[in-house]
Amino acid sequence: MFRKSIRGNKFLVLDIGTEAVKALVFKQEARKKEGNFLFKKGNFKNVILGHSVQYFERYKILGSSNFERDILKRTILKALDGVWRNFIFFSKKENSGKSNQVNWDLTKLPVVISLPANVVKARVLSTVFTRGKSAQLKISRLEEENIYQQVFQKARKKIFSEFSQKYGILPAEIKLIGLKNIQTKIDGYSVPCLKGYKGKNAEIKFLTIFWLKNYFEKISKVCRDLKLNIQRIVHLAEVLPFVLKDDKRDGFFIDVGGEISQFFLVKSGFLEKSGEFSAGGKIFSQYLSDDLGVDEETARMLKEEYSQGLLSSGSAKKIREILEPAKKNWYSLLKNKVKENGLEDFFSSNIFLFGGGSLLPEIGEVLREKGIVDLNDSRFFQSFKINFLNPDDLDNIEDATNSLKSPKDVPLLLNTFAIKN
Repeated sequence: MFRKSIRGNKFLVLDIGTEAVKALVFKQEARKKEGNFLFKKGNFKNVILGHSVQYFERYKILGSSNFERDILKRTILKALDGVWRNFIFFSKKENSGKSNQVNWDLTKLPVVISLPANVVKARVLSTVFTRGKSAQLKISRLEEENIYQQVFQKARKKIFSEFSQKYGILPAEIKLIGLKNIQTKIDGYSVPCLKGYKGKNAEIKFLTIFWLKNYFEKISKVCRDLKLNIQRIVHLAEVLPFVLKDDKRDGFFIDVGGEISQFFLVKSGFLEKSGEFSAGGKIFSQYLSDDLGVDEETARMLKEEYSQGLLSSGSAKKIREILEPAKKNWYSLLKNKVKENGLEDFFSSNIFLFGGGSLLPEIGEVLREKGIVDLNDSRFFQSFKINFLNPDDLDNIEDATNSLKSPKDVPLLLNTFAIKN
């Protein structure tokens, strides 16, 4: 697929959402430092070479038990064709109309895949291990291994129990695809590891990534049919806190997607909470579709024109009136999740919006309107700072296409950080 003159490690990203498949091609380059090329944090960059988006013929492709495999395969293939054409276009532009092409072999190109948050979920769990009489002794390697083993086993049982109760499924139907230690403390102090430290209480905070096994089997079948070389299945929670620039290391981040919105609480560069709720940009499209009597695709395009400020003042006013209930609905679900997770206190800090639905004026407006919230007398809602998370806010990204500049592009770009050499 790539020109022979382009060097470096090359990867394909597939972001399979509830409304569309997005594809991106990038290469990872080492930054030169004192004569050496080092792949360490801050010493590499992801160079974007091409991208594309392809909407499903029917929505809710991953939202029901009826997994429409043929539609998904067809949409992925169209997205792959689009990213190839986009790559050729920009490579020709860069080289004065000339481009030496090679065949694109999907079986050899490593692929990173992300899936909708109603399919793959991420949760942050924290467990405290009490050492008792051993508190004054340094933790040995053997004790460290034993602590981690007990903590991880406890975490697995907890997440399986909570998820199975909430969705009415058996624990055996849940597939855990990631369990990562993200922060370790001893008696309240952060430490890089347990070994060699003293203390009574060891607190382990970790990120769990999981999904239903039947989805795993279905997506695996599609990938095998397409001969995709899957290297990673990634969730935004795994990468978001670690690639933000210094002034974005504290905040409440909201990814407004198609049918799902996700939230991430980040403090000092550490992920504290992660969750989702079933409302995104599509709920606004549905209100337009129902009120105006147009199909979903027409409603989506109208919503995008409205978000970009392309409509006349009269049309925009009409759209605002139609979307008012959708705005309240979306915020009500967010508010419930905030209460459920005990996050009210954090609303005195920064809020960062990204994802395609975040461009709707209603999203930012409703976060500023205290009158819509039943906590309007609370100090928690006095100092909102609503900002967009843009591609420029991510470290080590270079966009050779010079076209990924919007908050809607951030989720796709975040997936490139799943690969670190």
